[in-house]
Amino acid sequence: MPRLFVPLFAFALLLVACGSAPPDPEPVAEPPPAVAPAPEPKVDNPNPAATLDEYLAWLRSPDVDPEGLVITDVRYWPNDDKNLTIELEVSNQWHSLEKTPRLDTAKALWEKWAVTADPENYDHARIRLVSAGGTEVGGSGNLSGGIIGVDD
Repeated sequence: MPRLFVPLFAFALLLVACGSAPPDPEPVAEPPPAVAPAPEPKVDNPNPAATLDEYLAWLRSPDVDPEGLVITDVRYWPNDDKNLTIELEVSNQWHSLEKTPRLDTAKALWEKWAVTADPENYDHARIRLVSAGGTEVGGSGNLSGGIIGVDD
């Protein structure tokens, strides 16, 4: 043990024994943990009838599907109380198309719905593609409205 250490150690013990040791520093209060902001609540569609009418007008325009040959019906999905999910019923002609054109069409259908239903946050808008029998054949994913898929 070095000689300098012993006198310093003895001096420290003497200070503690006499009560002359410097006081322990006061504990510093730690700041409260940061609270993450609450997630934004999903906003209801303020005017569902007008929104769906606007979408149907686009869908039945001459450049899209005026006679309803591919998309036979459009309605709000009953399980969505926010009126931001629509169900598009597809015809048998839809099933005869290759997967890539169906996927491209589904993405275009979603993009227009997203702009129409919730222009502030596209991801809230979702579509479901169903057959005439009600079987789901494509639509938006669970994590994001913009993740579109179609069945093989």
